[in-house]
Amino acid sequence: MISFIYKCSSLIFHSKYMPTSLSIYTVYLYMRGNVEVLGMKTKLLVFLSIAIILMTMGIAAANERDIDVKPGSFPNSINLKSNGVLPVGLFGNATPGFELDVNEVDPDTLRLGPANPPSYGPYDATPLRWAIEDINEDGVDDMILHFKVKAIGIEGHHTHLVLIGELYDGATFSDGTTTFFAIDSIRPLVKP
Repeated sequence: MISFIYKCSSLIFHSKYMPTSLSIYTVYLYMRGNVEVLGMKTKLLVFLSIAIILMTMGIAAANERDIDVKPGSFPNSINLKSNGVLPVGLFGNATPGFELDVNEVDPDTLRLGPANPPSYGPYDATPLRWAIEDINEDGVDDMILHFKVKAIGIEGHHTHLVLIGELYDGATFSDGTTTFFAIDSIRPLVKP
């Protein structure tokens, strides 16, 4: 078996295999310069993964955008017994090829759901409320969303949350599509 070792956002991951969803996300981060690949064989395999993913999935991977569950905190611990709300930041981006003007995001299409790669969904939670603000103070508008924790459907084995959504009618990404997705890690807690 091939062993992948790579550094991503100051964390080192090591696995005997790389799940498809994680490899897509890793390739995306690598393309943005956020992943340092350790080892020549691994570097070659990542480049081959990029080619294979882009050939098989086309531009779909390019429509991944950035979110931050519980903006500013890590790990993103979530009390599964909470009756409260969970803040999720959807980051706007002005970088060519990764643009996202959150003012063009249709809040009625936003859905949040659990993921445990390689399985995803269902995405049933809709935001209770949302606002436009610059969460990460980069000069680009972001969207802060609030979801009822119990409506998201998180269970103890889930490791990620995925946000899916669409742009308003008439607005498109550079590939002509209107849909996007975003993923962030979570740490479910069951408190007495």
